[in-house]
Amino acid sequence: MDSYAQQQRKDRPWIDYPVGTKAHAVNGGHWIKQADGWWKWFTGDAFPSPGADAFLVTLPEPQPED
Repeated sequence: MDSYAQQQRKDRPWIDYPVGTKAHAVNGGHWIKQADGWWKWFTGDAFPSPGADAFLVTLPEPQPED
């Protein structure tokens, strides 16, 4: 089962998205928000925010509490 919901338009500042959010680049690829608040590009490097070509996001599904 996929642990992500459908893509939606960016609707808040990047800092306000939860850990695990994917930010999709227009020409392919994506960033994933890390626990330290930085965004990791799918091939490895991390940045303070996704690139300007990212305007679609996929939020992670809520995880059940232990």
